[in-house]
Amino acid sequence: AVETTAWVLLTALHRDGVTDMAERIVQWLNSVRMTSGGFISPVDTLVALQALTEYAFRARLHEITKMDVGVEFPMSGNKRHKVHIDNSSVLFQTEFEIPKVWGNVIVLAHGTGQAVVQMDVNYGIDHPALVEVPTIPCFDLNVTEYYSTYRNKSALTIQSCFRWVRDSPSWSSAATLEVDTPTGYQLVESEAENIARLGTHPTLRDALVTHHKTVWFFEQIGKDWTCFNFTLRRWFPVANMSLHRQALLYEATARERFVQVLVNSTPLHVLNICEVCGSYQCPYCPHYNTAALYSISPLVILCLLVFLV
Repeated sequence: AVETTAWVLLTALHRDGVTDMAERIVQWLNSVRMTSGGFISPVDTLVALQALTEYAFRARLHEITKMDVGVEFPMSGNKRHKVHIDNSSVLFQTEFEIPKVWGNVIVLAHGTGQAVVQMDVNYGIDHPALVEVPTIPCFDLNVTEYYSTYRNKSALTIQSCFRWVRDSPSWSSAATLEVDTPTGYQLVESEAENIARLGTHPTLRDALVTHHKTVWFFEQIGKDWTCFNFTLRRWFPVANMSLHRQALLYEATARERFVQVLVNSTPLHVLNICEVCGSYQCPYCPHYNTAALYSISPLVILCLLVFLV
């Protein structure tokens, strides 16, 4: 929808110039824009940014933009942020965090020109009924976790199995798999790149490690089940983690073709901090920082006294 709408905007601009219809299209495109500045897929981003740039040039936004934008947070003691936008700062993006995520956000703008205000909201889910599902099923995805027998689950191996389920086409285009990383665990970037380079999966081409997830890039995914593993290791002692995490598989050029699953992590959820720490230096862990007192039998004491006498 984004790519098609962007082509319509380009056609309307070249044929009629800046009209009410063109402005409505621009408003809609900005309403579905991602907080990163792009759109849901690379193709959508390329065409939409081309159309928006053409509109900005024809509407002379760079020349006429001069405005003050104020953002207020009543739930945070009426904290305010003010941003001045003119032709010298129009290319710079301003970001700030909301300290208390609840209540209302009030945006007031004065002046001439156009600006985009976006709010990035993330939340977790813990029930399968809340998982987002596509209109047409495209992928099957199973994610299983295996824990090291020793060292208090300090190593976590994640196995991801997936396949393409649509009849036409016979395989997907370039696909991306995102798997959430438990708090305290990490995969080194070089290890992820080695997994992709060594051909662990026949169509795996690249990998990316972020603070909260691991991202795997595939050339395509076929109709047969295929699997691959990677191992996370604990870097920081964390226990009683979330019961569920998310795994997401989607086509890179068509994000509406996706599958989202919840990964059950009961062993990490019930893991005690004393088990994670596993040392006599752990506070409030009697199993490690106390010793049992052994009482000597009175008979043994009597025998010792007799022997000494």
